[in-house]
Amino acid sequence: MKNFSRSWYVSGSNPRDIKCILHKTATKQVKCINDIKREIDIVLTDMDLPGMVGAEVLKKLKEINPNASVIFCSGSDEPNINSELYKAGAKGFIQKPYDPIELMQKLREVLDEK
Repeated sequence: MKNFSRSWYVSGSNPRDIKCILHKTATKQVKCINDIKREIDIVLTDMDLPGMVGAEVLKKLKEINPNASVIFCSGSDEPNINSELYKAGAKGFIQKPYDPIELMQKLREVLDEK
């Protein structure tokens, strides 16, 4: 699984109802999410995927499903990029490595905003 990135998405109001999509590129991620767009409430994705990065991914995901909330994660802390993503409509950022409890809290917070 070394060469795969993961996107997590939540379907429904329970943050424990998490599904995972494995993909090699952002382009494949966006296509896969397009295929299941009606089921998605939240997408958790890495900021730096081959083929597309942060703002591009956000734009594509919002075109597919304007109601989906997007949370980014990254191993590098880049405050300027994070603030730009928030301005573009991202609902959160989680620093890697993240704690499962922190992840569940963020998912709950975003679901409660809906």
